[in-house]
Amino acid sequence: CDPPYAAGLLPQTLDALLSQNRLAPGAILSLELDPNTVVEIPKPLECLKTRQYAQCLIMLLRFPG
Repeated sequence: CDPPYAAGLLPQTLDALLSQNRLAPGAILSLELDPNTVVEIPKPLECLKTRQYAQCLIMLLRFPG
C-alpha cells in the first residue's frame, strides 16, 4: 500500500475535519492503514467496518452529524 502510514497524520487529520466542521451529516470516511496501527477514533465518529487485505487495513467511519 502506498500511503505514508508512518507519518502519523491520521489523528491530526481527523481532528481537523471535526474541529473545522468539514463533515456533512452521515459522511462516510474510508481509511487505509497499516494493519499494526492502533487508532483511537475520536467522538462522534463511529467505526462501521474494519477489513484487512494483505498489508492494508481498511476502516470505514461514519460521522452521525
